Amino acid sequence: MTFDELCSLAGNGKPLPRSALPLERVAYRGLAWLYHAYRRGAFSKDEAAEEKEALRREYEDARRKEKNGLKLHKDIDQIRVAFGGQFKAVKESGCPVCRRLIEILDGKI
Repeated sequence: MTFDELCSLAGNGKPLPRSALPLERVAYRGLAWLYHAYRRGAFSKDEAAEEKEALRREYEDARRKEKNGLKLHKDIDQIRVAFGGQFKAVKESGCPVCRRLIEILDGKI
């Protein structure tokens, strides 16, 4: 979900869908608390706007990091697949340096 969608739900007191991700749940709770506190007079309009922008920046930064982490994991898996076919040939070559390299890459140090 986008941050604006979360704002709309939290601002109108609507629940999150069951399919919401953990990061979305945390942001929603922060927004719901912010709207509640603002309505009770705990924040001025400017203070609430600043807090909302801080939540937006943190949410979008966390989403970006999450996507980058998933991309990195996917890239590593593709490298493993690419190496996979060559590992057998290298192991059978009898070269001790090659075998050691395979152990390191396989995590069997």
